[in-house]
Amino acid sequence: MSDFPASPEGWERRPYFVHDYDLSWGQFREILRGGDEPSRIWALARLLDRARWEDIWRLVTVEAVAAALPRLPVRNREMWDATLRQLQRHAA
Repeated sequence: MSDFPASPEGWERRPYFVHDYDLSWGQFREILRGGDEPSRIWALARLLDRARWEDIWRLVTVEAVAAALPRLPVRNREMWDATLRQLQRHAA
């Protein structure tokens, strides 16, 4: 079960995958959408590394992940390169 926000109040809670920063879901989403590039890449890497599958796709698109792939940390890059290839094969 996800604790993805289901109400406006939910966006004020801390995401379950961010324990070391005082960020709400809303703040995290804003970093993903419009923060400076290092912050966006950090947020995307955190999301991809620690969030549940369904929550990832509620916040980002496959295209956004593919576009950011070269700037992700190596660990994320290797895993998500393979994942994106599988997703593309299943979509075709």
